[in-house]
Amino acid sequence: MTLLHKLMTKTNARLLFGSCLRSETGSSFAINFETPQFEYANQTKENFNLGMNQQIEDMIIKTPQQYLWTYKRFKRQPSGSELYLDERRSREKKERRALSK
Repeated sequence: MTLLHKLMTKTNARLLFGSCLRSETGSSFAINFETPQFEYANQTKENFNLGMNQQIEDMIIKTPQQYLWTYKRFKRQPSGSELYLDERRSREKKERRALSK
């Protein structure tokens, strides 16, 4: 990934990391921002990405249950089939059971 490094190099913008964590009751969210724990100015893209990935990993380790572990960008295939159809059906079945209680 090079886009963020290029933007930082061109603009000298301040880098922040953010997360949005659901409360235990599920009724609200906490939005958190963190400053980088690594030197990001004047870094090679490799070192920048290493530092960025490490900080993201550290954030995930704090609350791994809230990390979005799947990325469904290509959920629908060109053929029209759905990659995650079984997962969706299972989720819908659980939701129906919860509503019927």
